[in-house]
Amino acid sequence: FDFFATVTDQTPSGTATGAAQIEIRSADVVIASGTAQVAAWSPGIFLTDFLSLDRPGAILTEDYRLTDSTVRAQRNHVIQVYATGAATLNPPLADGAAAPNSPLVQTSVLPRVFIGSDEATVRFSGLAPGYVGLWQINVQVPDSTSLTGLVPLVVLAPGAYASNPVTFWVE
Repeated sequence: FDFFATVTDQTPSGTATGAAQIEIRSADVVIASGTAQVAAWSPGIFLTDFLSLDRPGAILTEDYRLTDSTVRAQRNHVIQVYATGAATLNPPLADGAAAPNSPLVQTSVLPRVFIGSDEATVRFSGLAPGYVGLWQINVQVPDSTSLTGLVPLVVLAPGAYASNPVTFWVE
């Protein structure tokens, strides 16, 4: 019997990169421990249905609707991609604090985003206002006729760390 669990946390901003010892506790009892690699960037795009083989990403259209087979993003429009694993923020934000509406908290460097085989233009990369650690990347869908139907999207962070590949619908 194998058991796999996913633990989502916010790594404290002062954590050094490299190997780190971690513990998972319940009522002050260590229930699991191990070593994890900590990277400055570690993009992970949220999924809307983790059981789907299509791997649908948490991606909104320019008019803030979740993309699916009936709600499609348009080429040359700006989409919002929701992820975790952003790096250094400007201005800095206290660990566990929700991102303010003003000023917007942005990543110190823009990631690269690939839609299909085309590199897309990143218009904004930072924390979604009102949320803790929710990375919002606003990306302009390339005006390429090859981007039609269900297309893949990947975020590439500085240092060549790639996100999980996801898909979304384009018309």
